[in-house]
Amino acid sequence: MDVRIVYFPAPGPGAALPTNLVPLSSREDISTGLFTLPDANTSRSTPGDAGPADVGGSTADRYWHTTTSSAGLRLAFGVANDTYNISGYFLKGGTNFLVRMIPEGNNVWFDLSNVETNNGTNAVITDAGGGWYRCSSDVVVADSNLRVDFLSQSARWSTTEMIGDGTTNYVGIVGIQLTAGSGVKAYNGVS
Repeated sequence: MDVRIVYFPAPGPGAALPTNLVPLSSREDISTGLFTLPDANTSRSTPGDAGPADVGGSTADRYWHTTTSSAGLRLAFGVANDTYNISGYFLKGGTNFLVRMIPEGNNVWFDLSNVETNNGTNAVITDAGGGWYRCSSDVVVADSNLRVDFLSQSARWSTTEMIGDGTTNYVGIVGIQLTAGSGVKAYNGVS
């Protein structure tokens, strides 16, 4: 009988992490890179709040709407036609904030006050501690261009944006991740 012993190195930091398709410079800074404000009705500021432990305490940016009709904050870039999972960490800087992600035109709501989701494929909201929530949903890209809009809503499951001011009413955002395949995966903020 031939016996072989195979040793595997212990996984180091980031060794088992999924590939995050969002460039490192854009994951934790919504004022640069792939994020845009498609209209003048959304504002953003940096730096904002200390992020959750999952993202190494990176400073999160804030975004808010100045009218109830806004295109929100947009992430857009080219990827292969396939199924992906989009996720991010969100902080409610107000009394009752709902985040609406619109991956490829499909509304997915995340209620940060009641920790609930509505709509979306494999939509998940998880308490990340300190008022932060990780929100994720699967998205099918059919035209080689990913587009995800992030908005804050005034009421549960509505399409009316909440007016904010960046101080008492806003959404904190950090740790945006896009991974191949369906289902949320561990956050990769290092590669």
